[in-house]
Amino acid sequence: MTVPMSPPARIAMIDVARGGAIAAMILYHICWDLNFYGLARFDLLGDTLWLVLRDAILGTFLVLVGVGLSMATRNGIHWPRVTSRVLVIAGGALAVSLASWWFSPERMITFGVLHHIALASVVGLAFLGVPTWAVMVAAVACLGAPTLLAGPTFDRDWLQWLGLMSYTPQTNDYVPLLPWFGPVLAGIALGRGLDAVPRLTGWQPAATPILALGWAGRHSLAIYLTHQPLLIGALWLGLAVFGAMTPGVAPIPVPGPAAPPGAAVRFQGECRTVCEKAGASANQCQAYCRCVDAGLAENGLWLPFLNDRLDAASQRRVMGIVQTCATRRVDP
Repeated sequence: MTVPMSPPARIAMIDVARGGAIAAMILYHICWDLNFYGLARFDLLGDTLWLVLRDAILGTFLVLVGVGLSMATRNGIHWPRVTSRVLVIAGGALAVSLASWWFSPERMITFGVLHHIALASVVGLAFLGVPTWAVMVAAVACLGAPTLLAGPTFDRDWLQWLGLMSYTPQTNDYVPLLPWFGPVLAGIALGRGLDAVPRLTGWQPAATPILALGWAGRHSLAIYLTHQPLLIGALWLGLAVFGAMTPGVAPIPVPGPAAPPGAAVRFQGECRTVCEKAGASANQCQAYCRCVDAGLAENGLWLPFLNDRLDAASQRRVMGIVQTCATRRVDP
């Protein structure tokens, strides 16, 4: 007779670590929002430090997904709890897709971090009984797969989730299965060793800031879904009030697509035409033009670019985006 396993108690250390990743993500998104409104100029796509920070935050989240999956199932898989968790995350992913379609339809999120976590939480179950060394080999294979296998064969919309396309899709959040399932697998392997360190699994925080991080870690999905609308709304409201109280300051527009509808499509078409005339392949040009488009949007430069109102600093930033995208082109 099989006795159903009860869900294990939460581990404070994992909650605090997840809360720290949430705090770092919010700080990163504040910088993104300041860029969006033209209040700051952070080179989020071209500066190596920003790129490393973004990947480190994402990687931390996904390692913790694997750790949590490993620890939560160490006494057996509690199927009702696993099913409920996956459905909740999948629902959150759907909400993100719908919200991104409303906010920026040309960069709709079709496979972002929540989509990845939902899929990884299911696929990861297949690795729970695999030897640790084999899990780590699989993690390394996932990390190297895009470099070894990416190519135009996978340049189809319905295969975007794999992560083997020869270019980065036009979307505001893209966390494909490969290479990002690698950190999840590393987390599964790491979680297996935590039981051998009771000082870590039994640790309980006492300081208020650490307790706050633990609370954030326990409510990470709700915070993830609500923080950006709140941040963008607060910035817009603050700027609107400031503009109303300051003579000569133009009203702040309601947040919407980074470029007018159709502008990004026209830009990419013209960009590819010029690029291909210069001798580059169609796939190279598609990757390059989408990268430039995304760079203009993420750095808040679309409207000044379209209206030919770039100042000297903005022109340098545009040139940096162009140079960065040119070095990232994939030659199939």
